[in-house]
Amino acid sequence: MWQLILAISLIAPSLAAEAGDLSKQIITAKLAYGSSIDIPRSWQVMRGNDLRAIETTVGAAIDLSGSTKLADGTESLLVASFPDPQLYGGVTVTSTAIRGSTRSSVATLSDAQVKSGELAIRQGLEATLARLGGRTWAWPPLKKVSIAGATVLHISYLRSSEAGDRRVHIYKFFATGRVFDLALSTSVANEDLNRVVLTRIANSFVAQ
Repeated sequence: MWQLILAISLIAPSLAAEAGDLSKQIITAKLAYGSSIDIPRSWQVMRGNDLRAIETTVGAAIDLSGSTKLADGTESLLVASFPDPQLYGGVTVTSTAIRGSTRSSVATLSDAQVKSGELAIRQGLEATLARLGGRTWAWPPLKKVSIAGATVLHISYLRSSEAGDRRVHIYKFFATGRVFDLALSTSVANEDLNRVVLTRIANSFVAQ
């Protein structure tokens, strides 16, 4: 099963905001397959080959459920980022159909299965990044975590880029017949600044 869920899109998050003001700057994005996520209004969303700002003073949600892109069996549901390259940050949501997957799949995984999954996921990501000319390091173990009311798998790493080093967090949400990958990334230099926003984004994700 692990080989089927290795395709994880990489991206970029960031926003300078005080926790008390954050709720006013957030908008809910409705995604495909009944999923949704909160993202800052000032971030930009990729739709096909077009990047457009979603900043708005009207409404509390945008419908992106019809905006998907299929590649190697994995669908990209959302790519959004903060427009200032100096405060690099972003979020990507991808989804893969996995027969037999359920919301309780992670909870039933044994320690040996988690360890095996870690090796497969890491090798897949390293191979993908190598083709893109990136380098990865500082991989903590894959582990089960509780987030957004669900038990999910979490792994993170550091990667190099022309703009500087970046940390990427990937959360795997298992749902009925489908696995959602939520990837959050930030420049290492602005990691502390971005933590509040990234935590809010991660905890807002809903997978049916």
